[in-house]
Parts: sequence; structure tokens; C-alpha cells
Amino acid sequence: MAFLDNFNGEATTVDLASHVPSGGTAWTRVDGSANMAQVSSSSSTLIKNTTDNSGALYLCDDQGSADQYVQYVCKNADVFQPAVNRAVSRFSWVGVRVNAGNVSILKCVPGPTYTALATGTTTVVVGDTIRLESQGSTHRGYINGALELTVTDSHNSTVTRQGVVPRATSGASWLDDFEAGALAGGATGSLAATESGSDAASLAGDVLVSGALAAAESGGDSAAIAGAVAIAGSLAATESGADSAAISGPTVVEQPAIGNGGGGVWWPSGRRRTRDEIDDERRRLGILPPKVAEVVKAVAQQEAAKPVVQKAEIRRDFKRELAQQKALYRVEYLKALYADIEHQRLQMQAQEEEEEAVAVLLMALAA
Repeated sequence: MAFLDNFNGEATTVDLASHVPSGGTAWTRVDGSANMAQVSSSSSTLIKNTTDNSGALYLCDDQGSADQYVQYVCKNADVFQPAVNRAVSRFSWVGVRVNAGNVSILKCVPGPTYTALATGTTTVVVGDTIRLESQGSTHRGYINGALELTVTDSHNSTVTRQGVVPRATSGASWLDDFEAGALAGGATGSLAATESGSDAASLAGDVLVSGALAAAESGGDSAAIAGAVAIAGSLAATESGADSAAISGPTVVEQPAIGNGGGGVWWPSGRRRTRDEIDDERRRLGILPPKVAEVVKAVAQQEAAKPVVQKAEIRRDFKRELAQQKALYRVEYLKALYADIEHQRLQMQAQEEEEEAVAVLLMALAA
């Protein structure tokens, strides 16, 4: 839950640390002198109340993530005071401020040394909303929701605290409608889940991505993307093993390129797959369970040595070899058929319909 403060409700002007935020627990002054930042009872805004250039640091509630944002409504377009992310002390943070009508992303390191990492060109006026997002080593500055600045710097990249740093010049209004929070589970580039073993890789939840979203699986099980997915790029699930890759959930794609390749095949959800469809599709893709593939190879070698081959003989020899494989590899065979309730049903059906055992096995492993 984001931390919010509209700085309302004070009968007299008070130190920020004594003010109860409108949407949070408390402001905490961790260094510097008291009353350097105050909540005005007359304007219901945050004002700076110091001529001390060393300043102070007031922290809001910890949002628990180093991928974070801080924003506020500008009440003075010519001040030094920043709202800050990645805050450790009054001399260690990454922040955003408006000075001489322009927004800047600043860094302070102990010393102190102040560095303007980037300065925008759009003129800021009182009432504009200023926002700083810090994600990994990337920092982005916004004016009224429009991206103005992007810069890369790794200072305090794992720090989760945020707040404000008042310094220099007293008595003037500074900011209003402060907000700080963790960035939602999202990415501005690409988001991927990759599995190269024999289990599963997945992306789940509400995912917002402006690049590409992909699940790739190269082992023997599955890769999946699930949840409410909003994406402005492409969406794909790729599987190169023996089972499936899938995309599910409410999905919004601006470029409707949804793919499902490899061993996982999309089928209409309104009806069950027929045995012939499953068998034909697996043959088309060249996918057979390993033990069945061994049987096919053995029978093919046997039949190739015969001068004349009858279909009935191939079927008989295949069933005989398959029965031998079942006996030799019973553990693997049962594991495949008892993987879920559907496989248990298919095992019972296979016992009752021995003539169709091969087709049932194929369907069980493809399901």
C-alpha cells in the first residue's frame, strides 16, 4: 500500500515528524534538526523552515522495495529541496527537485557531494505533478505523467527508504500531495521465465510489460504465463521438450501475436480432443514417449528384414514389444499414466481396451 500525505488537518504549524500522514503511519526524522520541514496550518502544504544547507532527512513508511517511486505536487518551482528515493541519510540519496523552473534528478553521496544526474527542458509550474521512479539502476523523472528524464546510476540500489530532504531558505511552500510506493510487478523492457531442466518455468500474477513477455521451456515439462497480462509488445510461449507451453488468463495484447510452439499444441477448449487428432498431431511433430519410440525403432528394424510385410504383423509385433517394454520399465510407465486423475482414468481404460493401449498411452502423455 502506497504512503500518502495531503498535509491537511493541522490547527497550528508543526514539525513534519509530529504530523500524522493522511495515508500512512508516520514521518520519521532520522538526522538533522527538528522543524526543518513543517506542515503549514494555513496552506495545508509542506514548507521548508531552514537556512541550514546541511538539511535533514524525513522518512515516510518503508515500502519494502528498492524498485520504488516518489511523487508530489509542486508548490514552488524554484527550490533546491528534493523528494528522495533510496534514502540512507541527509547526505545519501537519489532525488528529484524543481529548480529555476526545471526538474532535475539529483544524487547526494556522503561528503556531502551533490550531483545533478539529469536536468529537463520542460518548464515546470506550480500545480504540476513531479514523479521519480527508481528501478534497478535506472531512474526516470516525470512531469504530469510524461517522461522527462532517464538516467542510470547504481547509488544505494538496494535501499528501500524514501522521504524528503529540506535544506536552505526558510518559510516558503514546497510541495503537496506527497506519495511514495513500490513499483508494481512490471518491467519496461522484457520479462521472461526460462526453464532448462525437467520441471516448469512460469510467470504468474498481474503483469504489466511494455516490451516482450515470454515463457520458454527446453526440458521435459512445461512453461506457462498466467494471470491478468497487459502487454504492449509481443506475447509468446515456447516449448521444445516433450510436454506443453501455455498462455492463460485475461490477456490484453496491443500487437496480437500470441504463439504456442514446440510440443504444446493449442486446441479449441469447447470440445475434447479425439484420439485420432492427438495421434496425428504427435506424429506430425515427431513426438513419441521415449519408451514407445524405442519400440517403434525395434519393430521397424525387425520388419525391414522381412521380404514381405503385412500391416497385421506390424501391429502384432508392435504390441508384443510394447508389452515387454511395459514390463521392463513399469515404474516409468505407471508414473506417466498416474501423473493426474485423467491419467488414472486412462490406465483403467487401457486395461479394459487392450487393443487400443498404444493410442491411449499417446493420449495420456499428450494431455
